[in-house]
Amino acid sequence: AMALKFLSPFYTQYRTLLLAVTASLALAGCGSTPTTTSQGQPASLKPQSGGTIVMALPADSNVTWYFPLMDGPSDSVYNAWVQSLMYKSLFTVGPTGSIDYSRSIAESIKPNAAGTQYVVTMNPKYHWSNGHPVTAQDVVFTWDLIKAASASNAPAPWPYVGAGTGDIPSGVKSVVANGPYQFTVTLNQPANQEWFIYNGLGQFTPLPKSVFDKYPTNMTQELNYLAKVATEPTSSVYQVVDGPFKLSQAVSSQKWVFVPNPSYDGHKAYVSKLIFQYETSGAQDRSNSSRIFAQLVMGITGSVI
Repeated sequence: AMALKFLSPFYTQYRTLLLAVTASLALAGCGSTPTTTSQGQPASLKPQSGGTIVMALPADSNVTWYFPLMDGPSDSVYNAWVQSLMYKSLFTVGPTGSIDYSRSIAESIKPNAAGTQYVVTMNPKYHWSNGHPVTAQDVVFTWDLIKAASASNAPAPWPYVGAGTGDIPSGVKSVVANGPYQFTVTLNQPANQEWFIYNGLGQFTPLPKSVFDKYPTNMTQELNYLAKVATEPTSSVYQVVDGPFKLSQAVSSQKWVFVPNPSYDGHKAYVSKLIFQYETSGAQDRSNSSRIFAQLVMGITGSVI
């Protein structure tokens, strides 16, 4: 049996809503039978290129924070959705709850027997959309930001919302790059390996150091800068991403438009455009958008991303 994984509060909230979306997929399929091609595969499962997906959002929702590290008030499912489209997490969790290394930046995660050290090897194929590779230094940069944003003297609106989850950052002794595509995380004391991988390492989303590291010698200025651009979707920093989509347009409290990232090194999106907008359609349209979005974000079929 699969061991129990205690996921961070914001990740749990995010995944819970996505599971609810998946449930709507099952409901939407009731009473319908897919057509079948001459090869025996249901035609509805064969991906088609092009088209636009419109995901209806409830009227009380909003996207307010675009940077992957959030403060408490910004910790929402909708912000997490947007961030996950633009920035690829260190590892991808499949529908069964296990890490799918074939679709992850992390090629392998090897903890020692004591659970005090974790060596992460990264797949070198992943790049930022400006052509720079996604490296261990980007992960170390993420760690430096997490540590600083979690401190008691971090400037408002911090602290980082994930502080305390997975014993981050207080339980970590060091995060060191061993080379361009490998880093080692050392803990202060032993931890259950699976627990720390999901709850600790799961927070280490690589961030482009070359783009965000504006004040390398002044972390207070850096955190102030990041808090500012976190709420500015038109900032040029959001054109440098490693996820499957790039933000094309953002109209606060109305709609958010994404287009495929042509530089994405994973499975390219088939759709031409993805739009989040406030709900104006009927129940059937909402079911259809929820069904497709469940496949899109969670990778249930692998046919979209």
